[in-house]
Amino acid sequence: MDVYYKAGHLFRSVSALNQVLFALNRTYCLNEKKATLRINQLPIVPKCYHERVNKIFSLCGESSSGAVKILRQLIDEVEIEIHK
Repeated sequence: MDVYYKAGHLFRSVSALNQVLFALNRTYCLNEKKATLRINQLPIVPKCYHERVNKIFSLCGESSSGAVKILRQLIDEVEIEIHK
């Protein structure tokens, strides 16, 4: 699997997670630009969200399993918030 393909899947997954976080916080998402920075300022957000998302993409080319592990942790944390 090439990096382009993996990065595409990761991007779509993070974009969907961003939308969920904006919805949980009852905040409108204007676009993807600086979305993770905006999310980091919201009340309902996984700790260090922006930094962890950046780490996902920095690992994409060298350790896709590491990137997926971080993404899975973020999804799990958001699921906990949904079920509160």
